[in-house]
Amino acid sequence: MPVLYNLIEIVGDSPVPITAQVWKKNFNPGERKSGQTAFLIFNIRGITHTSVSVKVNNKLIRQIAPDPSSNASYWYTQKIALDASLLRNGNNEVQIKAIGNPAEQFWVKNMVCFFHQFD
Repeated sequence: MPVLYNLIEIVGDSPVPITAQVWKKNFNPGERKSGQTAFLIFNIRGITHTSVSVKVNNKLIRQIAPDPSSNASYWYTQKIALDASLLRNGNNEVQIKAIGNPAEQFWVKNMVCFFHQFD
């Protein structure tokens, strides 16, 4: 039996600056199969000295580590696995906590959520 995956774009190719205390973005994957693994995959730039938290529906799923090169101008990819039961059928919210120091603004782009859908 084939496994069906789907994805939803949360942020496109235009970089979004993370400057507010907590950046929030809603997304709606429709119906997803719970009890499976989902993934958030995105590009990030500008985190050089501290980790920041990523939440889905107010539940912490991971800390994003600083860029290993410590170069604020390089984009690097983050892949975060999460239990699909954290996703709701319908409206969901991803949250990324800002660093808190305006001099350490960072950016996110190309964020997608992959998930199992019902077959």
